[in-house]
Amino acid sequence: MAKTARQDDETRLTARLRERTATKDAPETDPALRSLRKRLKRIQRKRRRLELRKRHAMGKKAKAETKAETKAEAKPEAKKAAAEAPEAKPPKAKTEAPADV
Repeated sequence: MAKTARQDDETRLTARLRERTATKDAPETDPALRSLRKRLKRIQRKRRRLELRKRHAMGKKAKAETKAETKAEAKPEAKKAAAEAPEAKPPKAKTEAPADV
């Protein structure tokens, strides 16, 4: 049997935990539920550590790019407005030399 992705394990464990918590009368005292909860937390910590390691490996420049992307994804209306707005043209520089008086 092949190993599944970490996210799949996480979703599977959360579903099992929800299901078993709903059926038990005292979920706090059940040792099987406690071990499930511990496994889920372990997987979540592992995922967060990996994300943090990748973020640090990218460096400052990549961090700024990902922040800009996440802000744009968080605000889709801002993304639409940026796409609809015409690009601003830089002001024209004077090419003529100043006239001597």
